[in-house]
Amino acid sequence: MKINSKIRNASNALSRKHHTRRVMHSSNSVNWSTPDWLFEGLDRLFKFSLDPCSSHSNAKCRFHYTVDENGLSFSWKGHVVWLNPPYCSSIGDWMEKAILESQNAGTTVVCLIPSRTGSRWFQKCVLNAPDKIVFFLRGRLSFGSVGTPAPFDSVLVIYPGKGAAVPTPEEIQDSIFAGIPRQELSLERVS
Repeated sequence: MKINSKIRNASNALSRKHHTRRVMHSSNSVNWSTPDWLFEGLDRLFKFSLDPCSSHSNAKCRFHYTVDENGLSFSWKGHVVWLNPPYCSSIGDWMEKAILESQNAGTTVVCLIPSRTGSRWFQKCVLNAPDKIVFFLRGRLSFGSVGTPAPFDSVLVIYPGKGAAVPTPEEIQDSIFAGIPRQELSLERVS
């Protein structure tokens, strides 16, 4: 009797582990709508002008590109860009585009991405990218209208354009959390 109970418990634990992995890496949910409070806090500082990966219903900026328009195929030059890319196999393409576009004068790109430190695109475009500012968010975000936190951690990556003034980490944290309780979320900058 005890052996069957142990086997069943081990089987249930393994099933939960596999389910969590499927959710974290599934392509069923590639679009994670930016939490309004997070965008609004960052927008106060950066004054975003372009959202290159959105739909008409969830666009955060007046100028935006939808999936059908493919924001990867347009120049972002001269914009302050809010980038919350689809969390799927094309995320590396979006991050490479962010780095490339930030080389233009007057173009800053602020990205909200999943923390996938072991993936090739994360190593190349975040950890080993030049001239970036990285904030790991401690605590998990609740995206869109979902009430529960995402099954993954998130990262803010800022690629400042040439000559762009970038707010301090304190200014960023104060602006994000202005008017809302800090909950269990905070920013930690890494070099």
